[in-house]
Parts: sequence; C-alpha cells; structure tokens
Amino acid sequence: MDNQHYSTVSEVGDYTSRLPEPAARFNVSQAWQSFFLIYLCQVQLLFASMGSRLWIVGFLLVSSSWVIAHIGKSVTALRRNALIFALPLYYLLSSTWSIYPWKTLYSDAELFCTFVLVISIVAAPDRRAAVTGLALAYATYTIFSLIFGGRVFWEAQGETAFAGLGGGKNIFGHTSALTGITALCLLIWGWDRKQSINIRLLAFASFAGLYLVSAYAVVIARASGSIIALGFATAVFFIVLIAGRSGRSVQFLMFFVFVSMAIIFLFFGKEIQDSVTGLILQTFHKTPALSGRLYFWATADKIIKDNPIFGIGYDAFWTVGNPTAEGLWEMYDIPGKSGINFHNTMREIRVEGGMVGLFVVATTMATLIGKRVVRALATGDEIEALGVAIFVYYVSRILTESVALGIWQPDTVEILFFLTPSLALLKRNSRPVFRKSSEVD
Repeated sequence: MDNQHYSTVSEVGDYTSRLPEPAARFNVSQAWQSFFLIYLCQVQLLFASMGSRLWIVGFLLVSSSWVIAHIGKSVTALRRNALIFALPLYYLLSSTWSIYPWKTLYSDAELFCTFVLVISIVAAPDRRAAVTGLALAYATYTIFSLIFGGRVFWEAQGETAFAGLGGGKNIFGHTSALTGITALCLLIWGWDRKQSINIRLLAFASFAGLYLVSAYAVVIARASGSIIALGFATAVFFIVLIAGRSGRSVQFLMFFVFVSMAIIFLFFGKEIQDSVTGLILQTFHKTPALSGRLYFWATADKIIKDNPIFGIGYDAFWTVGNPTAEGLWEMYDIPGKSGINFHNTMREIRVEGGMVGLFVVATTMATLIGKRVVRALATGDEIEALGVAIFVYYVSRILTESVALGIWQPDTVEILFFLTPSLALLKRNSRPVFRKSSEVD
C-alpha cells in the first residue's frame, strides 16, 4: 500500500510542481493585512479631528494588537529607525527647563508611544497595499466631509469657506490636498501590466475621480497654501519618477537641485519665508493681519527672544493656565482651548525647543528625507517618488502653517510611512512596475 502511494506521487511529480507555493498564498494575505491595517489606523485618526477620543482609542486597539501579534518585526522596525527617536529624546530633556515640566513629560510620553505604534504599523509587509489603504483613508474622510460637513465664516473676504467635519477650513484643505497626492498611488496599479485590464482601468478612473474631488474640496475650502502645495507636489512626483528611470547624469542633476534648495533655504529661510508668504497672500487677496497670523507670529517672536537657546519646553506653551495662551484662546473665541498653533513651523519649534531644538529637528529630518530622495532617484520606485512629493508638500507649508510629527495625528502616520524604511523595503524583493525601456522584455 505504501509502495503504491509513493509510486503515485512520483507519477504526478510534474503536476505537483505546478501547484502554488504556500508563500504565494501568504503574500496575498499580507497584502490585505497591510491594506486594512493602515486604512483602519489612518481613518480613525482622521475622524478623531472631530474631537471624539473614541477614535483614538480605536487606533490604539488596532495598532497595539498588530504590535503584539508581530512583536519581532516591530522591534526590528524600531531598531532600524532609531534615529527618529532623537526628537522625543530631546523633548524629554526639555522637561528640565520647561515652564510646565509635568505637561512636557506627559506630552513627550504620548509622542514616544505615537512613534512606537506608527513605526510598527508602517512596517507592514506589503508596501503597495499599505499606501493604497492610506490613500483610501483620506478619500473616505474627504468624501464624508463633503457630504456631512459645514461652512465657516472667512474673514479675509467676508464670505464663507467649507470646513468639513473638523470645523476648520485650513485643516479640511490640508486633508483634501493629501487626498489628491496619495491618490497618485493608484497610478501604480494602472501602470502594472500584470494586472487585468479591468483593474488597470478601474485604477486610472479612481485616480482621476479622487484627484478631481480633492481639487474641488481644496478650492471650496479657500485654502490657498494647500492649492499651491497640491499642484507643486503632483509635479514633483512625476519629475522624480522620470528622473529615477533616467540616466545617472539626470539623477545627479536632480539630487544636486534638491541639495542646493536645502542649502539656500538653510541660509536664506527668513527672506524666502517673507517673500513666499507675501506672494501667496497677494495672489489670493489675503492679509496675515486678517487671518490673525501677524499676532501669532509676534507672540512667538517675543517668546523666542526671551528664550532663544532652549525654548520653553515641548508642548508647554499651549497649556491651560498659561496667561499668554489663555489670552489667545479668549481673543479667537476658542472655548475648547485646543486646535490652535503659531501657523509657522520654525517658530513653533523654536518656541518649544529653541535654536538647539531647531537644529535637532532639522538635522534629523534632513538626514531621513535625504536618504529617501537618494533612493527615489536611484531606483525610480513609484512609492519612493510619492514619498518625495509628500515631503515637498509638507516643506512648502512650513512657512505659513505648523507642520509637525504630532501626538495621535494622521500627519504622523503619513510622514513616517514615507520617512522610515519598512521591513519589506529593506528586503526589497520587488521591482517598480514603471520600468526603464531597457528592462522591458
């Protein structure tokens, strides 16, 4: 009986060799896991902007469950991306000179936990599925905002602007712009010739629809900065993608341009800031005085002048009981005493951490972004190119908005997803679907 059994197996050896390998079936499961993990985490943080802490609880449950179930991979991801923890480490030190040390310690602990959970989940095994989940999370929030959201009075023109579900037009414009940028990932599915024609057509149609919805949402939000940043980031995506699939000379030229822009911004950031801000305000018939930015900036500049080296401590200024913060909340009629900032990233960092803090943040982010830019230009990878576009979008907004890796913020997931290499990216067992002409069979 046993001999017959083994004989039968040997006779159908050719057939068994054609059976799908277990790894292939597991890869499909990994794709769905990655998609739903990022989608559920990001969409809950987006809806948390409405003010309910239950969404954050949902994020904590999903993300911590993933970490526990994949503890080994999570530890590896954290070790590989240890450099980013220079930020919470410095903020921890700032508690020693903070004007509200216990508030700084508490906020820094929350930031540390945010980093741990986010870095663990963005190391999801299937990167393309994960970025698709990210895009659809933004699409879900934007569409729900358009259907159920409301309008607010826009003092610059004496009109109303659409504010979505969160109640702020600038925040809605920001999330809507990110909907359009992340939707670029759908083009990757459309370019992939391994997909069926129906899937490819669906991907192209979905991208076109979401991008148009995104552009419409940004316009009705009257978010001038987001309008410019959306167009700029989209152009950068295609430029980097084409350069990455070109010769070394083009890649070197693009890298030289990025480095030159960074150096120029480092030495002439103040002048660039004033010029760009003035151009934006003039183009869209707005003034910083009407939007309140001048008073915010003047307040921040006074704090920076009094505490130039180390600042006043991480997350210490916007504290209930701080007389200056209380005055701003009362002036702008914000009874909840939250959801407000200095509308300038560098001022925000210098208020909290001084010049030393600005140096720590700038060098850390420049190092990590530089690595991603180099990889995007060297490989022509579509997701890496999308990451560069995301970085350009955020950098273009630091002059008039406060952009940061915040506590339980969707921006933190977005930035860290593209900023930190995932485990799948480190192994790198796939190739871009948009290939060089020399690579086409």
